[in-house]
Amino acid sequence: MTADSPKLLAWITQLLGLGLVIMGTGLVYVLIVIWPAVTATGPGAAHRVHLFGVVTLELVPDAALLLLVVVSSALGGFVHAATSFATYVGNRALTLSWVWWYLLRIFIGGALAVIFYLAVRGGFLAAQADSGDVNPYGMAALAGLVGLFSKQATDKLEEVFTTLFRVQDRKGDALRKDKVALPVPRLVAVEPASVPIRATAVLRLLGEGFAEESTARVTRAGGRGDVPAEQRVVSDTAMELTIDERALDEGGTLELVVVNPAPGGGTSNAIVIQVEDVESGTFPALLGRLRRRRR
Repeated sequence: MTADSPKLLAWITQLLGLGLVIMGTGLVYVLIVIWPAVTATGPGAAHRVHLFGVVTLELVPDAALLLLVVVSSALGGFVHAATSFATYVGNRALTLSWVWWYLLRIFIGGALAVIFYLAVRGGFLAAQADSGDVNPYGMAALAGLVGLFSKQATDKLEEVFTTLFRVQDRKGDALRKDKVALPVPRLVAVEPASVPIRATAVLRLLGEGFAEESTARVTRAGGRGDVPAEQRVVSDTAMELTIDERALDEGGTLELVVVNPAPGGGTSNAIVIQVEDVESGTFPALLGRLRRRRR
């Protein structure tokens, strides 16, 4: 049984779904159990917490607040991972290479929320402020949102810091010969799956392994030439293409691939979309063709 076996993939999908349900339930349970420790008052006031009837913790408010941040962000990351998992399974587009993405998303959200929490405590509150001066509801909500939108947050932070700290050409990484190799891209879907003839088309390519150096290639079926398209890499899982209406002057099929250059890199799998003549599919046109056949 290979890694791409449908039976093996079905088993892993069931186990991963069950694991997400158990993890989400466990996070909600932990959040409820530690909440009294977060709201405990008094300097150094400790609260005993029993987790799952096995682990016992003595938590002072500061430690309980930090644990609250981790659990809330993990819960937000769980919502993100579970939603994405349900979408891909429902579309029958889940592959084994994405399993670790779902498992690590929860931990990535937790780590990112801790960084945000430290920034808030260090930058917006006085050094003498204790946990009693922090609104636990607001902090839990902030941590949950960071975990829920951890992907968007990391993408935006990368964009901001890349812009602010952009190095000159042929400096930094450009001088290093041992640069990290680019992955081979993979296409999962293209939205929309068809475009009308003689109209500007805006396509969104979904997949993985995209980079700033990635280029999308659009060709007509049968190798009848390339179709020019403006492109923009949105993230490592999304690209946007704009094809001018002048390049879509006839119906047929277009084939799309994404290419990553060396070092590493390669060409992705191909996905096809249809260029449809919308007018020819209208009722008057169909009726006219039917009359001509009768003659």
